Amino acid sequence: MTADAPIGPKGEIRSPLKGMLLSAVTCGLYAWFWVYKMATEINTFLGYERMNLVKLAGLFIITCNLYWFYFLFVEGKNIIREVQAKAGLPEAPPLIADIIRMQGALNKVWEQVP
Repeated sequence: MTADAPIGPKGEIRSPLKGMLLSAVTCGLYAWFWVYKMATEINTFLGYERMNLVKLAGLFIITCNLYWFYFLFVEGKNIIREVQAKAGLPEAPPLIADIIRMQGALNKVWEQVP
């Protein structure tokens, strides 16, 4: 990926609270849909497949969710940092990149991208 590659379409601004409530009501099923939507938007915006959901799900299952901690502290932050840089915004990823904080950071990017 090159920094001068064109920016893809921005994603949808979503309410993290609504996502959290729907995830709780659906026993976590909505969370998978939510991550799918975020991954699709991130991949489209960046212009290449940055988040592969099959790989993520497989790693979560194989490692009994231990990969989730790596994702929260390293990979999720790197993804947000890359999206912010691609949008020409200051890189300020959340300390922990859980689904709620990732959506909040993405919302800020989507609000500022034309």
